[in-house]
Amino acid sequence: MSSDADRLKSLWGAFLAGESLPEKDERALLDALRADPELRAEFLQDAEFDGMVRALAGRGKEADSVTQGFLQALEAERGATRFLKKVETRLAEAKPPTRRTRRSTPPASGSLLPFLIAAGILFAVLVFFVLSASEPAREMSVLRRNNEKAERIQAALREERRRTAEQARKDAEARVAQLRDAEKQADAARAAVKEADLRKQADEAFAQATQRRIDEEKRLEALRQAEEAARPTATKTDAAPALQEKPPAPSEKPATVAATMTLEREDGTAVTIAEGTGLEISGRATLRYVDQTRLEISPGTEIQELRTEKGKRLTIVKGEVRAIVAKQPKNQPMVFATSHGEATVLGTTLRIIVDPDSKKGMILIVEEGKVQLKNLAGRTAEVVTGHYAVAAAGAEVVPHPIPAEEIVLTPAQGRAVGREWKPVRDPQASVGQAFEAIDINGDESGARLKAGTIGYVEWTFAAEPEKDYFIWIRGNAVAEPRFSHDAVILEIPQSVVTEGPASAFKGFYGPQRAFFNGFGNKPGYCWIGGDGDNGRDEMPVVVRFARYGRQTIRIYTSEGLFRLDTVWISATQKTRPKDDQFGPPPRRK
Repeated sequence: MSSDADRLKSLWGAFLAGESLPEKDERALLDALRADPELRAEFLQDAEFDGMVRALAGRGKEADSVTQGFLQALEAERGATRFLKKVETRLAEAKPPTRRTRRSTPPASGSLLPFLIAAGILFAVLVFFVLSASEPAREMSVLRRNNEKAERIQAALREERRRTAEQARKDAEARVAQLRDAEKQADAARAAVKEADLRKQADEAFAQATQRRIDEEKRLEALRQAEEAARPTATKTDAAPALQEKPPAPSEKPATVAATMTLEREDGTAVTIAEGTGLEISGRATLRYVDQTRLEISPGTEIQELRTEKGKRLTIVKGEVRAIVAKQPKNQPMVFATSHGEATVLGTTLRIIVDPDSKKGMILIVEEGKVQLKNLAGRTAEVVTGHYAVAAAGAEVVPHPIPAEEIVLTPAQGRAVGREWKPVRDPQASVGQAFEAIDINGDESGARLKAGTIGYVEWTFAAEPEKDYFIWIRGNAVAEPRFSHDAVILEIPQSVVTEGPASAFKGFYGPQRAFFNGFGNKPGYCWIGGDGDNGRDEMPVVVRFARYGRQTIRIYTSEGLFRLDTVWISATQKTRPKDDQFGPPPRRK
């Protein structure tokens, strides 16, 4: 077998050298190329031969016609089948033409002339290769440098396209969040309207807000696909201190399948992730799967047991992960496990926040799609687009609407507890209704607040934890002197309430409370962000909620008679709103 291979290589070398092969040898070479794919691949992909032919071809004069023809075939057609066709053609072309010639008399056997001619040709060939040996090396060096420069330019262009696509996607996500807030506000306004004609207008406004949100979500999905298409494949594998990879336990079998996960860090470096690996992330990172599923991992997140066999699965010990999950194969959902429960996903966009504290537990937020959430007790719930659910000790697994960025609380949504407040009609109020407090002075209200015997107005709503919300209250003093009937006390349980630095009553009413004063400084309704006397509320009260989801806010009267119109809890409104403004301004299309 070895002798046959050596003979074929010898014939191949003779063919490349331009020699005319006997018909028998031609047939043997062609039959071997047809019958043996590996032999075809070896001859086709021989890098040394390719480089040599390129170098010789570049010199023009020294390259014979057979070699030039093969180089053209090699560069124009890399497929094995067409390659074979070209070899057949070149062999046919290389045959010397048949001519009738007069048979010459062979030279005498003792003549030295043929040997001298052969020696001269051999010497010329040796001199040619010695003189030209350095030229291909220089040409290859220049070619290599040009290729590297071109690759750097292409990489910069790809990165620019990626950044542009990423920014477009982020802008669209922000737009979708704003439109969802507007939709929820339109829905709340529609629920508060009683008159038939106004109800029709509110229904139309809600339908328009819903359609704008749906259109923008479709646009966002297209931008996400464009971003994926613009993202280059990561190849860097250098180490970074922001990541500690936990190897699989010694008892586990090493991964035998090709790498299906790649972790990309903030600095642009990336590593492939093996089956069973765990991650501790100190900076932001993105984990990508081959099916375009990606996990956006927040700092401080710990993940264990990353698996892809028989469906994707991982365990989140703590932290936050946002997942964009491609459609998964039937019966192979992606599973996010935690110590509080697990989420089963077939294809969606979601966020998962995990706290080791069993009372806070796991929060599932579904931005798009549908996810099944199951707690440790085996209770399940289907969580759909725009909703969230919590798996925690003592908590029911119940879907709720995702909290809005802008929360507007009107009298129609609240309730009065006790005898200190009552609802009244007021055409100057935002929804034609307000809560009115009884006539009481600050000393009496303070004493009753301390004793727990004073009533309040209460609202419940949804909000996110660990985010700054700015509090604005719209009210009106309705008795004279106005400055003696213009103060209320805000209370938000399970939160951190921070009053403005200039407030004269900072901390006076205890933690989780804030003093709002100064509504009598202007005629009619106005917005106040804290202790408003002498402009001390330029820095409004700020609240950070301790948990995700359902929150409670209470307003106590401090100086009545006073009318309470609206409470605006905003993630963006840091400055005092205009007095005739009823809440967030309408978003521009």
